[in-house]
Amino acid sequence: MRGVYWGRLADVYDRDSSSGVARLQARDFVVNEGLVSDGRDYSVDVQPIVGSVRVTILHERGTRAYADAYRALDNALVPVAEKSLDVAERPPFSMVPRNAAIVVVFDDLLDRRASRAKA
Repeated sequence: MRGVYWGRLADVYDRDSSSGVARLQARDFVVNEGLVSDGRDYSVDVQPIVGSVRVTILHERGTRAYADAYRALDNALVPVAEKSLDVAERPPFSMVPRNAAIVVVFDDLLDRRASRAKA
């Protein structure tokens, strides 16, 4: 396993250059907790009552600017420190909000039979 990270779930939209309409590109995508509107690449809207997050990439899908902004959405996810269950384990311990989304990054296949079935 390469690591465990946390962020917040967001629906990701792009912006149509001709009409200005936002179009859904990804639902429940894990983004950096600190992502904010910057007026250049992102518009971030948080619905306070339900806690949902909507990220609009201010570029049209298919452009290089859109691809760069989309790739950067999860670049700065917060790492969870690797700790054991040993009672002698010392702090600091990672703090993860109760409404966070956890991302586990693996460096190998989980089920080798799945790769053989496709071959």
